[in-house]
Amino acid sequence: EGEARPVLAEVAMMLRLGTSCTNIIHLHDWMENSTGYILVLEFPERCKTLDSYLEDSLSIDEPTALQFMRQLLNAVRHCFSHGVFHGDLHLTNVLVTEPSADLKLIDFGCALAFDNEPLESCEYHGNEVFCPPEIEDHDSFLAGPAYVWCLGAIYKEIMKACETNGYRLTIRRCLSRDPADRPTLDELQSRLRRSRS
Repeated sequence: EGEARPVLAEVAMMLRLGTSCTNIIHLHDWMENSTGYILVLEFPERCKTLDSYLEDSLSIDEPTALQFMRQLLNAVRHCFSHGVFHGDLHLTNVLVTEPSADLKLIDFGCALAFDNEPLESCEYHGNEVFCPPEIEDHDSFLAGPAYVWCLGAIYKEIMKACETNGYRLTIRRCLSRDPADRPTLDELQSRLRRSRS
C-alpha cells in the first residue's frame, strides 16, 4: 500500500492538469492490476530528453532556444494555474519531439498540489542540481518563485548550447538566490515575448 501512494499521487496531479496543454505529456488512462498500477501516457513517436537533445546538437540557433524557453514556460504556467508544483523540473524530465522540436514536460512522480500557502521544503524530492536554494535554506517555499528558479537553471543550459548568448539578464534574475528578486511567471512570459532581454 505504501508503494501505491506515489503512483496514485502522480495520477491525481496529471488528472488535475487535464489534457489541454500541448507541452505536458497526457495521461490517457490508468488501471490497477495484481502487480501494481499501469499509467497509459501519450507517447510521442520520435523524441529524446532535452538533456540528450542539447548534447547531440553541437549548437542550436536563438529562435530554437527561445521556442524551447517559451514552450517550457507554457507548461509550467499551466501547472501553476492548476495548483500543481512539478517538483522535479530538470533537463531529463523534458522531452523534445522530432522533427518538430516541440517540448513535453513529463514525470509528475514528485508533484505536489498547492494553493496560495507555502509548501514544506521536506516535501521536495526532486533533482538536487535543479533544486531552488530556498528549499535547502528554509522550512517552506512558494511554488511560483521556485518554478522560476528551475526555469532559469534550464534556460541557462539551453543557452549554453545556443550560438548567441542572449537572455543573460533574464536568466540571472531567475536564478537570484532571493525568491523576492525573481520575476514572476507572468513577468517572465512578458520578457520572453520580446525579442531579447
